[in-house]
Amino acid sequence: MRLAYLCNLYPAVSHSFVRREIEAVERAGHEVHRFSVRPPRPDLRDPADQREVERTEVVLAQGVFPLLLAAIVLAFSRPTRTLDAIAATLRLSAPGLRQKMRHAAYWLEAAWLVRRFDRLRVEHLHAHFGTNPAAVALIVHAWGGPP
Repeated sequence: MRLAYLCNLYPAVSHSFVRREIEAVERAGHEVHRFSVRPPRPDLRDPADQREVERTEVVLAQGVFPLLLAAIVLAFSRPTRTLDAIAATLRLSAPGLRQKMRHAAYWLEAAWLVRRFDRLRVEHLHAHFGTNPAAVALIVHAWGGPP
């Protein structure tokens, strides 16, 4: 099975358990793609964490234009799913402009991830922690991405 792991910040010193979990899943014969919303901190000392930096794709490192382009492409190629993703984003957002803007960013991150997961043929998305990665994962699925 091809899986993707999504964390807000990976690798990180406090996430060695995530790294060990990914390694165990790979030992079980599965292919795991690593994604982090934000880039890792530069103070990683553990050689295993340093190796994970090379294996992890950082969503926000793509820049705004690729995220916007992904959303535009999906809007034309999956119009109904785009509406589903918008509805999911609005359901997740608390009241207020700041919350709406934050969730609009999650929507753009999800768009880029959907396209990336399609190219990698990811079959399942695992979001670590119930923070923004979980929200992004829900939007990814609403857009037709992996469960």
